[in-house]
Amino acid sequence: MEETILSLPPETIAALEAIAKQTGRSRDELIQTAVQDFILQNRQSQSIGMGNSDRTDLSQRDEELLYQTSQAESFPASDPLIGLFAGSPDLATQSEEILHQDLTSQG
Repeated sequence: MEETILSLPPETIAALEAIAKQTGRSRDELIQTAVQDFILQNRQSQSIGMGNSDRTDLSQRDEELLYQTSQAESFPASDPLIGLFAGSPDLATQSEEILHQDLTSQG
């Protein structure tokens, strides 16, 4: 690990000492953790706003808009699999419940 010299105000050093004593961790460990957390937070925030749509209601209407988009997609009429299988549209999220219902209704 590379060593870095860091200058901090006395009140910050005192707070670090108190936290280190309270948690049983060293000052170096606390500072390393804080810097790593800062780096991770900075990396994640770079993607915020990348898909700017100028919609002010997106977070309130996300499910509705996704549903509308999925309904608007058109599939080729010649696709032989369309309509071949009947089933619940919830199969991906509720497969266990649907299987249980099918088994209990048959038996």
